[in-house]
Amino acid sequence: MRLNHLLCDSAYDHAVWKGYASISIVHDRLEGGWTNVEEQVLSSSDATYAAVQNEIENLNAANDPVALEGPFRMARRDPELIAATHNLENKVRELDVQLSL
Repeated sequence: MRLNHLLCDSAYDHAVWKGYASISIVHDRLEGGWTNVEEQVLSSSDATYAAVQNEIENLNAANDPVALEGPFRMARRDPELIAATHNLENKVRELDVQLSL
């Protein structure tokens, strides 16, 4: 939703977007580079976005990282998770190549 918001914002021209040559750069912009003003504008103009952000905040508040360590360690050995992770990494590399063109 953030990316769509930026793409629709006329302040972002082609020259700016040419600098976003990888998924990690786009991610950094949408997470670390996301401003409070952008957050307020998007939240006030998109009720779905505001609801999703609220749900994320509630889930983060209820998160207990220590309680997840053991189960997560076990899950990382799961062959299906390993295969899915490998497939996702390959897709990210493919998308990075497309972004860099």
